[in-house]
Amino acid sequence: MRKNIFLMIVLILFASHLKAMEIKTSSTFYFENFDDPKPEVEDCKDVNSPGASGGNSMVSPGQMFIKKSICQTQKNTANIKAPTDKKALFLSHEKAKKEIWKKYLNAMQPEKLEQLDYAFSKDNFNFNDYLSDCVFINDIVKKEEGMITSIVRCNINEQILDKELQIKSAAGQTTSGEGSYIAYFIVPRMMDKASIKRDDIVFDSNRTDDAASETVSVQDDGVGERTISSKSSKISKGKVDGGTRNITSDKYTYKSLHGIIDPSVIDGAFNGVLSRYHFETSDYGMLDLDCEGDAPDYDEMVEEYVEEGKLTKKTLKSAIKYAKNCGVKYFVHGSVTIDSKSEVNNNIQVNASMTTQVVLLGKRTKNVASISSQMTGEGKDFPQAARQAINDLASDVADKIAAKLNAKGIN
Repeated sequence: MRKNIFLMIVLILFASHLKAMEIKTSSTFYFENFDDPKPEVEDCKDVNSPGASGGNSMVSPGQMFIKKSICQTQKNTANIKAPTDKKALFLSHEKAKKEIWKKYLNAMQPEKLEQLDYAFSKDNFNFNDYLSDCVFINDIVKKEEGMITSIVRCNINEQILDKELQIKSAAGQTTSGEGSYIAYFIVPRMMDKASIKRDDIVFDSNRTDDAASETVSVQDDGVGERTISSKSSKISKGKVDGGTRNITSDKYTYKSLHGIIDPSVIDGAFNGVLSRYHFETSDYGMLDLDCEGDAPDYDEMVEEYVEEGKLTKKTLKSAIKYAKNCGVKYFVHGSVTIDSKSEVNNNIQVNASMTTQVVLLGKRTKNVASISSQMTGEGKDFPQAARQAINDLASDVADKIAAKLNAKGIN
């Protein structure tokens, strides 16, 4: 009895960790003859990626991958041997599954699409490997009109797809067995709106402005005809007495969330995601202090980012040089900002945004990606809501960074 209960618990836990997305759609398959149905074949003349031979340079890598994955799969469909009526339904079902896959890819983030194109560019990719539990809800057959409309619902096995992407990641292909080293400097801050008044805007009493004016007159000659004449002149206008006027403008300032948001929130999210792609991660402030050169003052870096939303060129250059001397391959710098907070259903809700810049530290230091994202967090108090938003943001941004780097094929 205990053994059975244990097995049930294991199965429930296993099922809860399966990552699948359910998609439902309908598709119409057209045939010339129901007794001898012909598969609808995509135009696969240019399925090579743009960087390869003869690819369409106007098509993005992600769009090309959608086309390529469909074309590679349909080769196994055309010669399926089955009774003609069943074959017509089979071909209709295959087309419906294509539409499921297209729908899934069209909703995918661009970075991940590019990663797919890179990871599977030389493989025989079959999207059917990632579809499961397909249920064909209805088939509407109209022989006289030469069409079948199939309604299907399928699960996308994202867990399997993501695992293959992680195995094929750029960092995972390093010959040393160690992943690329990423150091990140992410500053949590909160927006604080302040109103600033600017006085002593002086108006010169002698200032004049010239402007053109037009006068129109209408003359009636008494016989039903009218003559329109016009003339123009210049007029001068100005403030005779001079004086001053107060102008009020809004300026947004920020305050640090240090002490409210534990750095481990960002550390855990970044490491949790990037390590799955075989990248090694470290907070910039935790780099080896035995590295050559002097590191810029960490507190001054934080203060710059809190106030300005960026590092000065001098500080950034110094930080990059130090990270490079520590063996870091990528330096990620940015901020996560709580833009607003409100009360919803007796809870505190915050809106947060995160912007990052990814710098490749090689023979030539260069920016290779800019990632931004927005999330909402909710909790019983502000710290809890902020932690949730920042954790979700950091995970999302880290996933996009990994996808972007792998899409570029750099490790």
